[in-house]
Amino acid sequence: MPLIMASTSSRSSSTSEPSTATPLSASISGLHAASKEEDNAGAGAEACDSRTPSPTIRFRGIVSNTNDSFTMLSNYRCPIIGHEVMEERARFTVYKLRIDNLATGECWFVFRRYTDFVRLYNRLKTDFPDVELPLPRKRWFGDNFNPRFIQERTMGLQEFIDCMFKKEQLQLSMALREFFCLDEPPTAADGMDESRAALEALMDTLQQARLELVEKELMLHTMKEALDQTTLENEQLKQRLSNCSQCSKTEV
Repeated sequence: MPLIMASTSSRSSSTSEPSTATPLSASISGLHAASKEEDNAGAGAEACDSRTPSPTIRFRGIVSNTNDSFTMLSNYRCPIIGHEVMEERARFTVYKLRIDNLATGECWFVFRRYTDFVRLYNRLKTDFPDVELPLPRKRWFGDNFNPRFIQERTMGLQEFIDCMFKKEQLQLSMALREFFCLDEPPTAADGMDESRAALEALMDTLQQARLELVEKELMLHTMKEALDQTTLENEQLKQRLSNCSQCSKTEV
């Protein structure tokens, strides 16, 4: 499962989404009509809550969202603004992404690992096999936590993200929209819960590191005592050898 720790904020409410009809909106209407036909034929389209006037229908990796809040990918910006190397059960790097909705002025943050990007890539290649996407390759040898390597991978992932948001074919990709939480941005409460969980995990890691440090210090102290004892014995042995040499010279 992707690692999600997110928070939201609102930058501006002055920008509104254009209402001019586009080929994308026509595609959405076509998908919505097609999904109704499949539902009538017993194809098992996803049922929607009667309280929701504008349902979201998902099938074959595509989301047909007829809500007014639907925003085209061209209205989003998603820079990678940082990363952090986590050390819990295993060591891995987490990338911090900021998603800016230029149509509403909202922004939120999501945290993703490289493996999350790989899963997204595989889903997109399954749903849209003709779309070319430049995902950075996995590194099998070398230090994955080298600062230079992380910088290069960050640049590669940023290129991957920018390319996805420019692909018109991916406008309705359910996998992509879920990956970046485009249709259901995380709330501040979600961010607080996830941040609290992350803080607890970091505190556990810190406590474990402290225990390991104490063990290392005890081991170092024991080794120092053993070294001091060995040094003392060597000095005593040298003194005995020196005394024996003097005795031999006296007897001669």
